Amino acid sequence: MDVPGTNQDKGHLTQKARVAVRDRIILRDRVPGDDEQLVALLNDLLPEFPAFTVDEFRFVEDNRSTDLVTERWVAELDGAIVGTAGLFQMRMGVSGVFSLANEVHRGWQGRGIGGMLYEHMLRRA
Repeated sequence: MDVPGTNQDKGHLTQKARVAVRDRIILRDRVPGDDEQLVALLNDLLPEFPAFTVDEFRFVEDNRSTDLVTERWVAELDGAIVGTAGLFQMRMGVSGVFSLANEVHRGWQGRGIGGMLYEHMLRRA
């Protein structure tokens, strides 16, 4: 994904630039139409795991137990998915055990998007 106005070598932005990006981010629930972008994002960010397909991703996302809390959100910027977060209740014999996942596209890291997703997860937990 092209990241306009970034200085990838420096990896930092002014507070004003961070706020400008955050003001344009839409946090929303994942819908199946997001899955191709999500799979590309996750495969890129998690190279230590075998790459998975859109069908495999959908199978996992859509077949979680209905008696457990399961939510996934996306951070969208100008129609592109730049981050994702998930809150997944675990079946471990103890209620209230959750797994949190938070990933941001490499080109958009350091702009406060991960923090926005994390705060969103905490509000929903």
